[in-house]
Amino acid sequence: METNTVKDKKSNQDIYDSIKRERKLPDYNDPEYLGEHASNWAIFITKAIKKNNSKFQTQNFETINKISTHQIRRYYNEFKSIERSIDSYNNDKIKEEWLNIYHRIKLLAAKAKYESKRQMIYLPWEFELFISLCVKSIPSDCEKGIQSFKNICLFFEAIVGYSSQYTKS
Repeated sequence: METNTVKDKKSNQDIYDSIKRERKLPDYNDPEYLGEHASNWAIFITKAIKKNNSKFQTQNFETINKISTHQIRRYYNEFKSIERSIDSYNNDKIKEEWLNIYHRIKLLAAKAKYESKRQMIYLPWEFELFISLCVKSIPSDCEKGIQSFKNICLFFEAIVGYSSQYTKS
């Protein structure tokens, strides 16, 4: 039986730094992609780190430039809306409509980029990076694109769940 010791656990700062450095989404074939990887991305997106005497702690999280639950859910709802559109089409119709759907997906990255640069409604760059990586990972091929998009929606759903412990309302 394998146990995690305190020494084996990464701090939130280590997780944040690792994702910031690598800038890539997890492999969907990895069994932990909806578990540990989603949890790590939730930490990254919400910047759930706390500085205390120059050491980062993993408890009593205080985020910097907080992202709100509303902001995360708004993008999640847009992803789910596109997924519902995909599910509403039959196989022949989806192939006809794929280009329009694909453009809607690509527009999400542009929207996140725009909001990350606005002053009134600030969207943290970490969240903009996440949306951008999600969108870039979806191929233009209809069948592969749909499957990738559905995997992204599952991953995003897991992140929404994990991030609730770090976000402000």
